[in-house]
Amino acid sequence: YHFELFMTFFIVIVPLVAVYLRQKRNALNIYIAQHDDLTQLLSRSAFLRLTEKIFRIMSDTHFNIIATDIENFKVTNSMYGTERCDEVLKYLAKKIQEKCFWGLCTRFGSDHFVFVMQHKDTEKDIVELESFAAEVLNDSPIDTLSVKFGFYGDIDKKLPINLSCDKALLAAKSILHHYDKFVANYDGPLSTQNIKYQVLESSFLDAIKNNDFKIWFQPKYDAYTEELVTAKETWKTTISPGAQ
Repeated sequence: YHFELFMTFFIVIVPLVAVYLRQKRNALNIYIAQHDDLTQLLSRSAFLRLTEKIFRIMSDTHFNIIATDIENFKVTNSMYGTERCDEVLKYLAKKIQEKCFWGLCTRFGSDHFVFVMQHKDTEKDIVELESFAAEVLNDSPIDTLSVKFGFYGDIDKKLPINLSCDKALLAAKSILHHYDKFVANYDGPLSTQNIKYQVLESSFLDAIKNNDFKIWFQPKYDAYTEELVTAKETWKTTISPGAQ
C-alpha cells in the first residue's frame, strides 16, 4: 500500500510541482524584464507598450503625461553618495506610483520619471500637480532635494507615446535652476522656442558645474613673417544641448 501511495505521489504530484515551479520562474523572469531593478517601476519599454494599449482601449478618456527631472542630481550624488541617492529615487518612485493612473509610471532615465494622470481640467490638474510637488519636497529624505515637474496636458494620442514623454520632459528641463518654480506646462505661457532656449541655458549651466567646457586657442600668423602674432579663444563643450 505504501509503495503504491509513493508511486502515485511520484507520478502525479511531482510533475505538477515541476510545472508550477517552471511557471513561477517564467513569471519572475518576465517581471524582471519589464521592471526597473532599483525602483520596481515599469521599465521604459514596458511602460510605452502598456500605455499605448491602454490609450487605444480607452480612446474616449483624456490623459496628461508628467515628467520629472531632479535638480543637480549628479551634485547630490557626489554629496550624499550613491546609496543615499538610490533611496531618494525609490522614495520618488513610490510617491509617483501612488499618484499615477493605473500604475502607468516608469523610470524614464537615470534620474527622470514619467507617469500618466487622467485629464480633467488643465488648470485644476496643474494645481493638483503643484500640490503633489510640494508634498514630494516636504517628505523628501534629503532636505535639499528639488524636483521639477513637466506637464503635458490632454495629450494628442495620435503622437507616439515617447514623443509625448519628451514634451513633458522638455517642460521640466525648462525650469531647472529656477528655484521658485516646480511645475512647467508644455502648452503654457512658455512657447516651444522659449522652452528650447531655457533648456539650452540650463545645459550650459550644468556643463560649467561639471567642467565640461574646454578652452581652445586658434593661432594667427603674420602672412609675411610667418610669426605667431595672436591667438583667438574658442570655447568647446562635450555636451550636446540640442539632443536633450
